Amino acid sequence: MDANLLAENFTLEYEGFIDHQARGVTPGVLLSDDSAKVIIARELQGSLTGFADQFGKTPTAIVWPNGRFGMRPIEAARQLRFKLGFTANTRGPIMYNWVPLGDADDPERPGMILEGPIDDPLMTLPTYSPQEAFAAIDTVRTIGKASADHSFSNREAEHKYYEVVCEEEYGPMPTP
Repeated sequence: MDANLLAENFTLEYEGFIDHQARGVTPGVLLSDDSAKVIIARELQGSLTGFADQFGKTPTAIVWPNGRFGMRPIEAARQLRFKLGFTANTRGPIMYNWVPLGDADDPERPGMILEGPIDDPLMTLPTYSPQEAFAAIDTVRTIGKASADHSFSNREAEHKYYEVVCEEEYGPMPTP
């Protein structure tokens, strides 16, 4: 990576504008259930170590090298305390408690990686190219506005729920 670009990334990270995450260490590697244990360990542990050396922090997410993953790499990532994993898949939309997973080929998107029986959707989160994100931004805004409207219409019930269920442990809800 160009030294100036790297310096700019460090500045953005340290100022809190970007939250870099781990990606693996070997260009072109694919992690899957067929990957050797030593390869999985090298990519995951190596990215933790390298990331800590570069940014002085422990990453919480792995961007699966080349977008590929499998149950064994996911289990290894969880053991290393990764909380999230991002794939090359562009499934969506992602909702608060729902991440779309696929277990059948989609003829419209032949490059899509099948998540199959993986029951850990937070380790197979989709990613989007800038063009895809730009094309979907109005849909995201519409969903966000509908969510905000719903929250506002249920505000009193939500506050009552917090008061009954949460307040004893977390204290009174702050007032705006």
